[in-house]
Amino acid sequence: MKILKNSFNQIDTDNDGSLSKEEIEKAGALTKGAFGADSKWETILSKCDLDGNGKIDFQEFFTAAIDH
Repeated sequence: MKILKNSFNQIDTDNDGSLSKEEIEKAGALTKGAFGADSKWETILSKCDLDGNGKIDFQEFFTAAIDH
């Protein structure tokens, strides 16, 4: 869990507790396919954004990592 939290914190550059599309793009996660072969923002949100707010918080990030 500590590794996931550190990874999340490195991507969350504005320290607001959630990951935006821009932060994920800046981290290279979309271009590197870190969220799967079809790493489009809409696909990531449909799989990870459980509360539908348009961002991915740590709990959603953690859940997606465990499921993956």
